[in-house]
Amino acid sequence: MEKNRNIPSAGSLCFYRRITACLLLLFLAGPGTSRAAEDLWDMEKVVTTALRQSEIAIRAAENLYQKELELKMARSFSRGRAGVGAGVTAVPATGRDYTVTGRPELSIELPVTSRLKLGAKWNPDEQTTVSLDYELLAEDTKTAGARRALAMAKLEYEKIMVTLELQVRKEYIDLLSAFKNRRRAEEELAVIADYHKIVQRRFDQGFLSEADLRSSEGELLRAGLQLKRSELQEERARLNLSRLLQNDLSQVQFAELPEFPVVEAEKEKLLAEALANNVDLQQARMQLAVAREELARVHRNHPVISLGVTAGKEERPAVSAGFSWTIGFDRRQQLEINRINVEQGERAVQSTVTAVEDRVAAALADFELERQAMAWLELQWQEAERTYRGMEIRFAAGELRAVELEKARLARDEAFQDYLEGWNRTWKAWYTLLAVIAA
Repeated sequence: MEKNRNIPSAGSLCFYRRITACLLLLFLAGPGTSRAAEDLWDMEKVVTTALRQSEIAIRAAENLYQKELELKMARSFSRGRAGVGAGVTAVPATGRDYTVTGRPELSIELPVTSRLKLGAKWNPDEQTTVSLDYELLAEDTKTAGARRALAMAKLEYEKIMVTLELQVRKEYIDLLSAFKNRRRAEEELAVIADYHKIVQRRFDQGFLSEADLRSSEGELLRAGLQLKRSELQEERARLNLSRLLQNDLSQVQFAELPEFPVVEAEKEKLLAEALANNVDLQQARMQLAVAREELARVHRNHPVISLGVTAGKEERPAVSAGFSWTIGFDRRQQLEINRINVEQGERAVQSTVTAVEDRVAAALADFELERQAMAWLELQWQEAERTYRGMEIRFAAGELRAVELEKARLARDEAFQDYLEGWNRTWKAWYTLLAVIAA
């Protein structure tokens, strides 16, 4: 197998997910898809399913959609209003009677833009009037705020998706670890059962003591108990992944991960990717931009300049103009508050940059350490396996005592468990590093 010597660009993880989803849809929709292929799930299929139909993904998409609706509601045209009403007037008449008249009315107010507003009013007793108001320097702060809220929500959505993807990948790794452990327990039970037959035969021939026989029976029971535990561990791992994906995975098969790639990662490139993608940093920069914009707005203190036109059905259009400029007594305090907000935003950006640098350094160091540890643990396990196989042959030939073979078996089992835990930690460290770079 050719080794992969290039680290995937974390900035293109979303692109990878889209490509994977497209290939998956083509694969499942193809006429040649077999039942066996449908029942085999690999990590990318699990991740794609989770990002599409898990409760976390659905809720995140709903929250993002709400922000999109709020932006539409905040736009000037959407803030228009129409109303209908009626009033009753009672006028005293002669003979202590009252003349009651009804007065229905229909009105509409439509902000075309943040500066231009159109209005109209109609009732049967007066002529219809139409007005057009224009404020030359008005600013649409409500729409701008909703647009920023949507941008922040998109960043938060991206962060949630990356976190969800990492969680799913870790659950998949745990499931594969449980599967490997269960398969190993089955093999171990079969080996110990064969070993017990040899012990029983040699006991019957008088070469082993009753204590050796009882020890072998105990090992057989221990191996059976270990298999039950590993089966329960795999069942729980399947259940956790099924609930996360909202999909029944109790009967499906899961593909093994490939041989772990040999990665030559350059810290500078990884850091540059992380700084470009980090959601917290983008949000901090956005909040800083808002603080600077607010400070500039208070500094500008634009006057209100308005033009208006009102026209009736039978009247000539009336034109009006207005100018006002106010300075609040608390303007100096407001400027100071906004200046502090800007300084705090600048410090928040810098502290976030530092935090990203620390996270990348820590994730990369953890990955490198776990990768080296896994390589060493694999060698230890292979050596323990070879030692045990050799001693097994010697025991069958009557050259070793049962206790010596038992020690070799325990050493091999311990070495395998250490390797499996190292394998689990290394893959998790790898995907944690990618998640740190991605968001």
